[in-house]
Amino acid sequence: MSLHITTRDDLSLLDLCRLHEQGKHILKTPHVGNFYPNNLVMAMLGIPILCVDRTIGNMDHNFHPHREKALTIAQGHKLTTHTEVTKEHPQFSKYFPLGGNVADGHMRALRDAFPGAPIETQTECLIKYGDRVITFLSTLTRFFPSEWKRFVHANGAVENRSMFERGWKNICTEGIHGVDLKNGAGWIIPNEWAILWDVVIAGMNGQTEAYELSGPDMVNYVGKLAGSLDRAYTVLRTELKAWNLPEQMTCCIVPVAGMRLAVAGEQQLALENLVDAYLELESKRKQWSASIQSCSNGDRFLAVGRVVEERSRLNERLRELAIALPDIFYRIEDASFLSQYDLLAGKKLYVHPWGLEAPVTKVDQMIQYLSRLKN
Repeated sequence: MSLHITTRDDLSLLDLCRLHEQGKHILKTPHVGNFYPNNLVMAMLGIPILCVDRTIGNMDHNFHPHREKALTIAQGHKLTTHTEVTKEHPQFSKYFPLGGNVADGHMRALRDAFPGAPIETQTECLIKYGDRVITFLSTLTRFFPSEWKRFVHANGAVENRSMFERGWKNICTEGIHGVDLKNGAGWIIPNEWAILWDVVIAGMNGQTEAYELSGPDMVNYVGKLAGSLDRAYTVLRTELKAWNLPEQMTCCIVPVAGMRLAVAGEQQLALENLVDAYLELESKRKQWSASIQSCSNGDRFLAVGRVVEERSRLNERLRELAIALPDIFYRIEDASFLSQYDLLAGKKLYVHPWGLEAPVTKVDQMIQYLSRLKN
């Protein structure tokens, strides 16, 4: 294989910041819309963010691009790049004027909430690389024409199509959405190739690793694409020799969605108490194991009893603290989470230091444990 996909849940967010400072290719790829706390943290840390703007509101249950939080302000059946505001927002009309583009509004709000953060849309990225994108797409189309499956009309309606018989000439005739302008209509770049393009950018810059920070979904489906991504990368490396793509490339998927230790500033103390209590339990577990192992057979029964009693007490305390802080157990589907709009309305973002320092798998284990405990 030329392109290897591996999961790196041993890294912390601070590890990723250090890698970014060293010039490594680090990228978070959320959708345009309402950012939930995990993605707010990425923007706060200055990790590069590429906002995917090829989604459809009613089908995007993570970012709800046709809404501001739970308030519907635009039609949800169109591609986000084509969606216009149909209901003026009572508080954020500067971002969502009637008839304005809803994707532009979300992006302006995000940039105002995090001035100077490295944030761009997928469309902006494609325009930046210009002819290289065309070369990338035309090369892949020669070998894998059936990957083109979606076409967006000028009115924002998305149609499922097949162009297996027609090839690159037909693509150029009808246009590529976001790459050339055909009255807003064009073929939508296959999602799989959009993922590969991010990896290719790293390869063109002489790197052999690309770090993709995954939300709740990518880490689950990207493994199924491993074979086809590898075949496509091999084609590019072979056909586009002038690009000097590495013979061996690694795409590191870092599942960061479980890092939920970010709340509004007024909840700082509640979050600190919760994390402290959890870390105390983790420390006690090691002590309990050592104390039981050191006991003689006659004393071990009493030692186990004491451990059970103390663990029950600490778990009950944890349960109370978890119930008192429901915001870290938000359901993305509900669109009720802390977003960039809360920050623009005056709230502050507090991120617990342990959530930044610990490997993402450790933080996710904490959230999963607390979720089970409080239910």
